Amino acid sequence: MSGILPTDYTAAVPTFGENLRAERKAQRMSQTELARRLGHANNSTISKWETEAVLPEPETIKLVAKALNELPPGRLLVGVPTPWDALRFGADLVRQSPGTASAPHQGRADVPASAQARIHELATENEDLKNRIAAVEEAAARIFTIIADYKDRRVTESKTRRGRRRRKTG
Repeated sequence: MSGILPTDYTAAVPTFGENLRAERKAQRMSQTELARRLGHANNSTISKWETEAVLPEPETIKLVAKALNELPPGRLLVGVPTPWDALRFGADLVRQSPGTASAPHQGRADVPASAQARIHELATENEDLKNRIAAVEEAAARIFTIIADYKDRRVTESKTRRGRRRRKTG
């Protein structure tokens, strides 16, 4: 069961906005300065990106990375599952139909191969755990049946003994 998190555990998953804010602040750059470098009149778009109100298009992410002193675009997407995972791997940007995939992905285009592998691994572990739970439930049901039979026998024996005592005394 290694690798399984408790059910009440919620991991903080990085977002594009969090990554953008962290990279911008690491470079001591204001939202206004980044907006100016991107040719925006004010910082409202940068604010929307950082608060997750909007996710920019892939080409815009490349421009943002360039405005952040030639930062690799993938740095803004570290840990972020997006429809634009091709940026993370330096692949050419190609618009894909929903449900289609291109290298390096297999399966859904918006899910990285490493995540798909982990999902498959967890699904397999989940099935194994379900089977184990079913076996434990079955064993518990057998134990309860045995206990109930034992209690029934004890009650029957107790009634039989009482009946014998009454006959002897009566």
